[in-house]
Formats: sequence, C-alpha cells, structure tokens
Amino acid sequence: MVKIADDIMNEFPKSKFEKEIKELSPHAWAKEGLAISNSFVYKNIEENKPPSPEYVTRGQKFAKEKIALAGYRLAEMIKEVARVQAMPMSDDE
Repeated sequence: MVKIADDIMNEFPKSKFEKEIKELSPHAWAKEGLAISNSFVYKNIEENKPPSPEYVTRGQKFAKEKIALAGYRLAEMIKEVARVQAMPMSDDE
C-alpha cells in the first residue's frame, strides 16, 4: 500500500495542485466531480459495451491524479484542524 501511495505521489506531486489543494469546500469538490463526469466519465462511452482500452488507461491515470489531490486536501484539512485546536481559547469559551 505504501508503494502505491509513493508511486502516485511521485507521478502527481503536491506542486502540481497548488491552487486545487487550497479548495477545502466539499461543495466545490462535488461540482468538480460533476464536471469530470460530464467531460470524461460519461463521454464517448456506449451503454452495454465495454470501454475501449484507451478509455480505461486514461481513466486509471485520471483516478490516480484525483487520489493524489484528495490526499493532499486531506492533509491540508488535518493541518487546519490541528491549527484551530492549538489556538488558545478566550475566557468566554
């Protein structure tokens, strides 16, 4: 499992996603997913027929890229939670 993660991170380094990593809104992620569905997932594929080898190859690469982005976003969310938890509380709280 660690090797798979390392391979994905090497293929898709954090620096490739500088802007996307900062988007931490699940609503925005859902919109991204819908756009991906419309532009790739359901495009050029026929019902009840297997996808072409090119589609599968492209889909696997695309999935790895999205896995990398999700991992980087998760790390950013964990850092944000840790930052908030480390903040001193006021006397009112």
